[in-house]
Amino acid sequence: MGEPAPTARRMPATGYSLQDGTHLTVYFFGGVCDQYGLRADESVTGQVRVQVVITKPAGPGKACPQLVKQESVSTQLARPLDGRKVVDLGSGTTLGVTGDMPGGPR
Repeated sequence: MGEPAPTARRMPATGYSLQDGTHLTVYFFGGVCDQYGLRADESVTGQVRVQVVITKPAGPGKACPQLVKQESVSTQLARPLDGRKVVDLGSGTTLGVTGDMPGGPR
């Protein structure tokens, strides 16, 4: 049967961080019961287009609080970012660099 297909519901990205030139982490606010993944499209010159997707929704009948927190998902880019813009595919917004925020907003 394999993995379930990611849902069409989009989670708007709020920023990103980059480690070692190719390890891209994207930040967003999402529910605490779903599991998330990241799609990254490097086919457009000068951009890396990203989309946060739900890869595993909360199971049916599972009690899940209506709580949202900052989440992150990561991917390895095929080549270094090197000045390319990181663009949220759902909103078209160019994302800014965001530091890792352990423990949530300050």
